[in-house]
Amino acid sequence: MKLKHYLTISHFLVLIITLLSIIIGIEVNVAYNRRTRVKDDLSVRMEFIKYREILNNPDLYNGKVNIANALSQIVLDKETIITLYSPAGLTLYSSVVGNERKVSLDNLYSNLNEVTYRYNIYTLKKAVFDEEANIIGFYEMSIERHNLAEITKKNTLITFSVLFLLVGMIFIIVIRRLNIKFSQPLSAVTHSMNEYAKGNTEVYINYKANDEIGELCRHFNAMKDEIEEGKKAVEAEQKAKEYMIATISHDLKTPLTSIRAYTEMLKLSNTTDEVKRRDYLETILSKCDYMRDMLDDLLTYNLLSMNYQLTQVEVEGDEFCEMLYSGVEATCRQKDINVEIQIEAHGNYSVDVKYMTRVIDNIVSNAIRHTKENGNIWLGAFSTDVVLPDWVDVQCADVLDKYRGPGLFLIVKNEGNAISERDRENLFKPFYQGDEARSKKAHKGVGLGLSISKMIIEKHKGAIEVIPINGVGNIMVCYLRSTSYEEESEHER
Repeated sequence: MKLKHYLTISHFLVLIITLLSIIIGIEVNVAYNRRTRVKDDLSVRMEFIKYREILNNPDLYNGKVNIANALSQIVLDKETIITLYSPAGLTLYSSVVGNERKVSLDNLYSNLNEVTYRYNIYTLKKAVFDEEANIIGFYEMSIERHNLAEITKKNTLITFSVLFLLVGMIFIIVIRRLNIKFSQPLSAVTHSMNEYAKGNTEVYINYKANDEIGELCRHFNAMKDEIEEGKKAVEAEQKAKEYMIATISHDLKTPLTSIRAYTEMLKLSNTTDEVKRRDYLETILSKCDYMRDMLDDLLTYNLLSMNYQLTQVEVEGDEFCEMLYSGVEATCRQKDINVEIQIEAHGNYSVDVKYMTRVIDNIVSNAIRHTKENGNIWLGAFSTDVVLPDWVDVQCADVLDKYRGPGLFLIVKNEGNAISERDRENLFKPFYQGDEARSKKAHKGVGLGLSISKMIIEKHKGAIEVIPINGVGNIMVCYLRSTSYEEESEHER
């Protein structure tokens, strides 16, 4: 239950119980009044009859007798009041000292000869006549229901006592519940925050209630987890940077050592052998090119690691793919590798031409490097609605089924040893080089090429993966969305 609902219900219960207690108290008093009214009516009327003969004495109103002495025979209790009036409304006598007043004739004649009842007082007002039937005065007799006030007071006291007990019980229950709902969870949150501030990363608030405090606890746990994940990410990034620096230092040191060695040999050597001298210079240039390519890869990797926005333009599929694969045949002929290129790409695509060219160069170079002489390489570019050729193995076709919507597959297949599962998992990690790659003397690079390719493809909102085909080789696949698919997705959002 939400805390606001809990508090609302608590206040509502207090209000309802208060109203019910008041209503019950009123009903109890009304029921008592109704139950004793008949009996009290009869008793009061008998009391009126008892004193009627004495109060009808004309001498009380014509001044012939002392009224106080004449009425001294009447023993009145404190609930009974007798008042005598002259015909003009002047008070001749009142059993209550200080109650003498003049009454208007309208009030004097109203409800005459009728027993009236107001709250708990019965009142009878009658006219007194002389022998000629002339009005010589009035008397008013009021009798209070002596037990009604006491019972009402008693019932009211009981009602408010019960109300006080109920409200007190609710108050105690609410305080205890608030302690469970508020104080204990907030204390746990405060304690956990203090512990976490001291460096205790194992703190966890185990509060499962579905209320505001529960949300606060869940947010704290989630925040702590995010901070810890952020710390781990920072630590991993720091380690990656340290590894990068160590790798670059190592990979730069080797060509620099070679450059220095061959330069010293050229400086100290007096040989006139032009062939040897040319070999030394070619080696130096080769090492310089290696360092340049390595630094270029490093700069590109750092650039793509940041929020770098590609410069994308819209291109036509077939034309763009022909441009990507141009020059591959000449390179393969130099390596004595057979190549087959097949392009069937429809539609338009938004790409950064320079970086996509780099992706294909990296993938094709990697395929050539892992293909033996007289081996085969297949290059393809196919729209997702095109039937794939036979050289795209069934295993690869099954994997491609997960890519839905209009798009383009860039496929590079080479013959050779199928990549191991370990290498497949780490292939796109920076600076990773498989054991086979490290053993090749002719291999160049520091292991950033495929990492850069993956980052470029992902910035195009595409995907890249390698699929090993046992007994055949490997297939590298890049998936790019078409501009129509991008427009549909944007419209849906």
